[in-house]
Amino acid sequence: QHRSISGAQIDVFFELKYSDLQLIKITIKNNKISVRNPFANESGLSYRTRSFLTSLRRLSKVLSLSDAVLLISLHDGLGSKETVPLFAMSKKKDMEGVILIPDFESIKEKYQVLAGQDITKFEIPWNKKHSCLMWRGSTAQRALNDINTLINQDNFSLFTRVRLCELSKQFPHLIDAKFTFYTQGGESIPYLKTFRGKQVSYEDQLRYKYQMLIDGNTCSYSASGWRFFSGSLVFKPDSPWIQWYYGALKPYEHYIPVREDLHDLIEQIIWAKNNEAEAEQIARNCRQFALTHLTSTDSLVYLYYLIERYSQLLSDN
Repeated sequence: QHRSISGAQIDVFFELKYSDLQLIKITIKNNKISVRNPFANESGLSYRTRSFLTSLRRLSKVLSLSDAVLLISLHDGLGSKETVPLFAMSKKKDMEGVILIPDFESIKEKYQVLAGQDITKFEIPWNKKHSCLMWRGSTAQRALNDINTLINQDNFSLFTRVRLCELSKQFPHLIDAKFTFYTQGGESIPYLKTFRGKQVSYEDQLRYKYQMLIDGNTCSYSASGWRFFSGSLVFKPDSPWIQWYYGALKPYEHYIPVREDLHDLIEQIIWAKNNEAEAEQIARNCRQFALTHLTSTDSLVYLYYLIERYSQLLSDN
């Protein structure tokens, strides 16, 4: 939609909704950047704010940014439509009022997980990798039916990270999936402790042919970044949540699609094992996609053009 948005509309909306939506207001005027941050005393949200400010100021040193006022949500993702355009790091599909912005981890190069090595230049040959799916992570996740309650003793079957660990126990020759951190209620469920595993270094995780990109509370942010650079085959369950680059990803070209409930995951892993050449090519395509679209420079370029297009919607009123 190409409708004009006034500064007054943005200001009123910000004052009404900044707390509920964890909004910051960034103003670009004459290539100078300022911020209204109601969460300056909250360390986690302040870190996210600083990431966006640092990126915009880097851009302003080399390019002239158009005047604009941005309302950026610091939430993991937005699932509701609003009356003014908002910028978010992930959103529910088909929400036209929310503009996807590169997440705070991608622009801070959080995909660079290797100590002393540039992951964009580091690659383990396909035939040197283990033919098994590797995953380590926490219990932080939304349930399949998107309920807002935390995981508990009665509903843990609705959480696909739990399902992934159960499949690992059933098919240990195909999947190595464990929890390394318990949070958001997971720490109080004895059953989940049976899936506790040791941390595995990123260097060692890169030695597995198959990687699992599974949502947390929304999209996985930096977890997607390093996996896409890994040179391994990424398995991605269907999800209602998307990030800024998901629209360019193609199933069986950049990743292997899996049903959201993981009911076909074993079948898809077996397909990959039986079709080595195709699997290796998809893994190569995925890494090339990351090298050409997901570096911090790519994120900054995307951010620049996003601001330029958005500024055209703003009126002077």
